[in-house]
Order: sequence, then C-alpha cells, then structure tokens
Amino acid sequence: MDAGPSFQWDEIAKHTSAKDCWVVIDAVVYDMTSFLPDHPGGKRLPLKYAGRDATAAWDSIHGHKKAQILEQWSYLRVGVVAADAGPPPAPEKSRRSKL
Repeated sequence: MDAGPSFQWDEIAKHTSAKDCWVVIDAVVYDMTSFLPDHPGGKRLPLKYAGRDATAAWDSIHGHKKAQILEQWSYLRVGVVAADAGPPPAPEKSRRSKL
C-alpha cells in the first residue's frame, strides 16, 4: 500500500474539531471526520485525541483486534507522519475538543 503524503505535527495539530478530525495511530494519519457519527464509542474519544498521536490510548481499547480494525479503517487513511517530524508534541494538561 502506498504510504501517501507525509505530514509534520504542526499540520496534523490543525485538525482538531468535529468538522475536521485527524488522529494518528502508529504514525499513520486518519481523517476520522466522516466516521465520528458512526464511532461505536461516540465521538468523545476520537475528538479527545484529534490532531495528535492516539496510539497508546487506541491500543489500550482496540489492541486485541488492531490489525482487523485498521484494515476496516483503511479508507480513512490520509497519509503518514513525516519521517523527520520528530516525536509527537506533549499532550496538553487540559484538552477540550471543539465540538
């Protein structure tokens, strides 16, 4: 599968609302916007991690079915974190999503 475009963290961090929600899982960038209404756990968790790396939180919930779920989500994939992007920014202490 083609990796697609590469994104820096500052670009990923711009996508933090219910109208434009990107999350990163294992350095792959997913546009969750169209999936938010159908997310089985509701939109709260995807929005909590919008614009940043959700890998640890995602693995703690979906880790047992990771490959299967990510395959189903392949249509949401928009690219990857750029190789030279460095580590993800530290999470903010109080993060409120923009609903």
